[in-house]
Amino acid sequence: MANAKYVPVELHPQPSAEHLFSDQPTIETLENGAEEGNEKKGVEKWRRTLYIGSTLSIVVLLFNMSFVLWAVTHRALEDGRGVLFTGDCDQARNINRGLHLLINILSTILLSASNYGMQCLSSPTRKDIDRAHPKNKWLDIGAPGMRNLSSIPRKKALLWTCLVLSSLPLHLIYNSAIFLTVSSYGYLAYVSDKPLPDLVTGSPRLSHVSQPSAGIDEWDSTYQRLRNKAAQGQIDRLDNKNCISAYATSLQSKHGSLLVQTDDFNSTTLDIGFLTTNDVRAYAPQKDPYSWICDYYLNTREVADSEADTPFCSSMLSTILSDPGSWSVTNTSSSYSDQVQRYTVNSCWSERLPDVCKVEYSLVWAVIVIACNVAKAAILCGLSLSLKDMPILTTGDAVVSFLQDPDPTTKGECLLSGKSADRDIVETTFSKRPRRWASAVSKSRWVLCMGLFIASICLCVGLLIAGLMGIQDTNMIWKSGIGTVNSQTMISPIGFPTTLLPVTIIVNTPQTVFSMIYFTTNAIFSTMVLSSEWNSYALQRKGLRVSTAPKGSQRSTYFLSLPYRYALPLLALSTLLHWLISESLFLVSVEMYDATLARVPSQDLISCGYSPPAIVICLSTSCLLIAYLVGISCRRFKSGMPVAGSCSLAISAACHLDVQEMEDHGRENGSHSEVLRYRKQPVETLPLKWGVVTFYGEGVGHCAFSSVEVETPKDGERYD
Repeated sequence: MANAKYVPVELHPQPSAEHLFSDQPTIETLENGAEEGNEKKGVEKWRRTLYIGSTLSIVVLLFNMSFVLWAVTHRALEDGRGVLFTGDCDQARNINRGLHLLINILSTILLSASNYGMQCLSSPTRKDIDRAHPKNKWLDIGAPGMRNLSSIPRKKALLWTCLVLSSLPLHLIYNSAIFLTVSSYGYLAYVSDKPLPDLVTGSPRLSHVSQPSAGIDEWDSTYQRLRNKAAQGQIDRLDNKNCISAYATSLQSKHGSLLVQTDDFNSTTLDIGFLTTNDVRAYAPQKDPYSWICDYYLNTREVADSEADTPFCSSMLSTILSDPGSWSVTNTSSSYSDQVQRYTVNSCWSERLPDVCKVEYSLVWAVIVIACNVAKAAILCGLSLSLKDMPILTTGDAVVSFLQDPDPTTKGECLLSGKSADRDIVETTFSKRPRRWASAVSKSRWVLCMGLFIASICLCVGLLIAGLMGIQDTNMIWKSGIGTVNSQTMISPIGFPTTLLPVTIIVNTPQTVFSMIYFTTNAIFSTMVLSSEWNSYALQRKGLRVSTAPKGSQRSTYFLSLPYRYALPLLALSTLLHWLISESLFLVSVEMYDATLARVPSQDLISCGYSPPAIVICLSTSCLLIAYLVGISCRRFKSGMPVAGSCSLAISAACHLDVQEMEDHGRENGSHSEVLRYRKQPVETLPLKWGVVTFYGEGVGHCAFSSVEVETPKDGERYD
């Protein structure tokens, strides 16, 4: 790209479109006698950002590949899954959280680099603008979107599409490439009037009359294991309240088989009796996994005669726990019988089990992530090396370009706004009434954003209502907290996928939808905020905000593309919503063990769990985000300057500065020194203000950005 140098003496010749955004040296006034700056500094800055992005994408790629190679060579694979860690659940959860934190950091780095590449690809060059404007077509400046794709070269549009498509799997599966698997145990419950330690010695006297569904062998071997553990001190004595709390859980991972001690059992002929079997099938979705705790209370004529479905045990826990000393159980299943054997519980003797969890990874997901990573790294590296024309990334960049080389298609339309450009209307009369911030955003963008918001909220509310209608004990659900696994809030496997890959996609789909919403919301905020800064040039003289190295009075763009007072609340709400969504719909992976502690792979559970409290909080936070967006959009600008928004036509219309007229006006008004300053330093590097810059013809004024003194346009006056 050629570099254009400004000659301090010559005013009228302007750089051509080919010289657009060639990095001009900073020319200081003759008073300070400074020398020219580095001619390549500006170009190096925007390209340097691409270099950094491509380098970071390669670093992430190397990390991902190294991880997969290590995992494949050091960990055995089964059904495309490998185990990274097996052990204590607290430690496993910490490892899982740490790895997911690392994944989110790597994902943020990769997606940020990709987004910058997309911005560079979709942002138009001056050549693109010059081709579009004669067709009365405007392009987006400074706001992300898809409007420009039809006006930029096809190669750029294709690369932009590839970056978008390679981001989709990252939203869907990157977080689920590593996941936590918990264990759940089936168990048997026995009853006796003696404490378990007293039953350790001697031959056991067992009854096989009322044998459990688990079978005699399991009944005998499990009881013998309890006796052995009691002899080794590996049995815990639990009072009634703690016993109920320990076993009233959707997935039993810490306690195994137990003996219920009660005075209502006669051990004259038998040491123990059988109370219940709680096998792994009780943990399936929509099952009552600990109904034996409440069977005595459900075995009443009132419940049996009721037309309603038998309530889940969770609905009665609060009543039982209010008086744990009178807690009673029965060996009869929850159907009414006149011959109910009641056992009033004194205490429980519970088998202590290792709380074992696994941190696993999916090789298929990891390979897909690496493939997307390779695509992004290749595109970003290619961009940083081959992208020649400087993209116009900000409104300030566009003003610089149009001041250097005015656009003839908008000459005489200095009051053109973004909305009038959309309607193909030329406004010539100034109105001092400030518009609202919402007017800076195109109608189509508002419709897309609000449509996504409303559709997502309605879908969430509908699914939440449908889910709650199938739950018997809603009170327990609201008390269970967010993101917790509950048998009543696991999606039934009937007609629903039960393998890892489809369940993972289903679980992460809401994250992808919200990313689309955030992308659109961020574009709206960016457009409104850049319009607010644009509007402020009618009130205050200041330098342009540019994406290249600032020269003279120019300023750098914001680090987060928005001022912190807008960027930080938006970022905080977005982060909170991403987390709430992950707690609202989540992957449930459970390995099942029977009462003998043997694995039962056929009963392993992979499903989607949902958390109604998290969904409600998520919906409330979404409404807060909408309220924040609408509240900001209702603010009014501080002046009546036409609202350009991100419209390239409106921006160019405000940049027709006639240097000869300005020089003549300067001589007449005694401000010739400012014109001399312009001769020594390009006007785009000086503090600028928008207003009436000159009068010509029969009283018709003209508004533009200028470094000399300007007047405030008068309400109802005509300007062109």
